[in-house]
Amino acid sequence: MQTYNKLATQFYDLAKTEQDATAEIDFYAAYAHASIGPILEPMCGSGRILLPLLKAGFTIQGFDASAHMLAALREKYAHICNDELPVWQQFVQDFTSDKRYGLMFIPFGSWGLVLDQEERLHGLQALYDHLLPGGTLVLEIDTVASEVDADTALREQSFMQTDGSIIAVQMASVYDSETQIYRAFSRYTLSRDGVVISTEQEIFTQYVFRHDELEVMLHRVGFSVIKKYKNHAKEPAGEQDLMIIYECIRGVC
Repeated sequence: MQTYNKLATQFYDLAKTEQDATAEIDFYAAYAHASIGPILEPMCGSGRILLPLLKAGFTIQGFDASAHMLAALREKYAHICNDELPVWQQFVQDFTSDKRYGLMFIPFGSWGLVLDQEERLHGLQALYDHLLPGGTLVLEIDTVASEVDADTALREQSFMQTDGSIIAVQMASVYDSETQIYRAFSRYTLSRDGVVISTEQEIFTQYVFRHDELEVMLHRVGFSVIKKYKNHAKEPAGEQDLMIIYECIRGVC
């Protein structure tokens, strides 16, 4: 992977905490309560949603393509439980299992990390095929409207870690409206007492969607009941919304 390596993962966990995701956690917990079977979070990252749901007692598994994200998740999980963490490393477009689930969800626009259209279609088909009849897929995407006023200026941010070291990032981004690809070029630096310990470069690449684009693919793989929300309060989505949350039900027939 070109994204979410060691320093990027450390920075992500400092910049995006569970406390900042309270609304999202409550949103997915409500789906978990209503699930008709086991729960799966593809592209679970370092567990920003998965870990609170595990702590709440839900039966949930997850997988992610980033070994560094999974290592961070396992380290956090080890502090609260000695059991084996039910996660594994895999790309969503390669997902296969002998198990079927009552609920799957992919939050935070992570679905846009699958850049190739055929791989997105293949991944959606795999998710559909592993849902129980009547099961639910919840999928968040960022839209092209989110990039209309994209800021391309150089940005810098830093955080101090518990060991006193400082992790910082310099980032510049660009959006191509023809390909609908957003790219952020980042340089991470880890230092202590003013001395640089390590550096890491990353090109974060994400596909953003037109308003009805993903809906066509969801119907194509088999979903017939699809609802679209613009936020976690479940207000109906419109054409100019920056994000869309899809709630998709697999038919019982």
